[in-house]
Amino acid sequence: MDTIFTLNLAVQASRVSHYQVQCEAFLAFAVINPELASKVSELLGDQASIWMTTPNRALKELTPYQVLAKNDEASVHKSLTCIEYGVFT
Repeated sequence: MDTIFTLNLAVQASRVSHYQVQCEAFLAFAVINPELASKVSELLGDQASIWMTTPNRALKELTPYQVLAKNDEASVHKSLTCIEYGVFT
């Protein structure tokens, strides 16, 4: 029983630290591109940092961060517009 409890705590700690890393990355992104970070936050709320690190079918299975690293901000804006208006393909 103690082993299971310890494993559960370890899993929870890794989830918290992963989420913390996502949040810190999003804060750094907000400094670099405050306009886009604001739009992401406005549309997705507390899920913004998760969305930025999750592969997206509309972005050819890349994360928004990866797409931005390729200097393709327009594709991220297009994806956000689709979310804003509920248009999913």
